[in-house]
Amino acid sequence: MNEENIVLHGVAVESSLIDSTLLSILRHSLYQQKQQEQQVQRY
Repeated sequence: MNEENIVLHGVAVESSLIDSTLLSILRHSLYQQKQQEQQVQRY
């Protein structure tokens, strides 16, 4: 019972870390796209 709880907690922490990493990657790519669009509009 205890070991299962520890494993579940570890999985939850890992998934939240993965979620935050994916979010930052998505934000970064969206930001880059906006920057590229602005550059295209200038030229």
